[in-house]
Amino acid sequence: MKRIHIFLLLIFTSMISIAQTVAIGKDACSQCNMIIRDSQFMSYAVYNNGETKQFDAIECLVNFLKDKKEDDFRELLVVDYSRPGNWLEVKKAVFLKSKSIPSPMGAYLSAYPDAATLDRVRKQKGGDAYSWIELKAQFEQSNFGLLNHPDHHHDRPDAYAPMGIMGDHVHHKGSFMVSLRYMSMQMEGNLQGNNPISNSEIFENYMAAPQAMNMHMYMVGAMYGLTDQLTIMVMQMFNANVMQMERSHQSAMMGMQPGSQMVMNYETKSTGFGDTQVSILYSLLANEKASLHLNAGVSLPNGKTSKSDDMPMGEDMKLPYAMQLGSGTVDLILGTTMKQSFQKTSLGLQPNVIIRTGENDQGYRLGNCYKLNAWIGHGLSNWLSVSARVEGAIQKDMVGVDDDLNPMMAPPANVTNYGFERARVFSGANLSFSNSKLLQRMKVGMEAGLPVYQNVEGIQMKEGLTYNLGIRYLL
Repeated sequence: MKRIHIFLLLIFTSMISIAQTVAIGKDACSQCNMIIRDSQFMSYAVYNNGETKQFDAIECLVNFLKDKKEDDFRELLVVDYSRPGNWLEVKKAVFLKSKSIPSPMGAYLSAYPDAATLDRVRKQKGGDAYSWIELKAQFEQSNFGLLNHPDHHHDRPDAYAPMGIMGDHVHHKGSFMVSLRYMSMQMEGNLQGNNPISNSEIFENYMAAPQAMNMHMYMVGAMYGLTDQLTIMVMQMFNANVMQMERSHQSAMMGMQPGSQMVMNYETKSTGFGDTQVSILYSLLANEKASLHLNAGVSLPNGKTSKSDDMPMGEDMKLPYAMQLGSGTVDLILGTTMKQSFQKTSLGLQPNVIIRTGENDQGYRLGNCYKLNAWIGHGLSNWLSVSARVEGAIQKDMVGVDDDLNPMMAPPANVTNYGFERARVFSGANLSFSNSKLLQRMKVGMEAGLPVYQNVEGIQMKEGLTYNLGIRYLL
């Protein structure tokens, strides 16, 4: 009898220790990195060497074990859904998959100590029963355990869209993520329509011709789950643009005396904060295989539209439209994001539109912009995925004119040289660090792309390489 008391005491002490180890609302799941918030679905694993892993859901424990040997673990435990303070050995537990019991990562799994307890719950909730062996087989042989919950922060690196896509996932209530992104676009040479145009041809109508341009954008963002279906997102831009120009030899065009010396090449720069985007993401569909949410927001005109720089033609001259830091208008952003998951692959589609409203204080309005992005991601391992993306974009013509700009100075200073149709292709990679306690909440992404089709209004610079880099961190 004394031995039985000691044995029960050890079990009780072990359970208290586990309960104390998992800090509800603070600790992150070792598989999906989501903060553990619901004690009814928790799971726990203890390696033979004493190392521990905690999970917010049974499905996360099963996915975690897929590439591991159970013999390497001293204990594998799940919480009894009928008695949340009670821990169960997975081999002795029975499991219910019921749409009426949504678990944190969307597989609808709960655990029970015996078949009788499970049957009582199943009579009320419905669903299918599984043993531990049967449950693991379901995860291995079908899409049973592939998750696409509104809080899409599971460990698969392909769960996230390529880094060039914004607002690709919603968050669980109370979940908070910050991100830092960098985008660079390079341009060189000029197009008229979809054909190259030389400097000499440009000089027939303009004083200067753009040679090359580098656009750099730094984006600091934050996402917060107000509810399981509704997420708010804020993004602040910081822009740095550099344009190389070549000045015309025809000094008479400038109103200068014939034979006067002219500087052949010069550079203009504009740097500062860009516009601020505030958006909401609302989940319409989220199940084991697919998700669908709406994207809606506004872009606030914090970026300046009156930036100037010194040029050979004069000091502190206003820069062309393309060198300004923002639109100068309140812009509406509307779209939707659809994703589909398979065993090791995910697909995504995101159409969106930017609708310009009103007229800025410089007397013009940028054209509406329509984009369609489609991508595929494939997981090569539990820490690395690769992606391919296609983007189509239509930029409408500008309306109005800035009277401070001379439209004959250079093509970027003329409103008739705005608006385009473009298609770009990208390749990229996402990295996850789930095996590192220090970096397990961090996701890193990178992407590079080139245009495959460009058709511009008037005369515009030819787009070249674009690349995106970023870090996401779940708090």
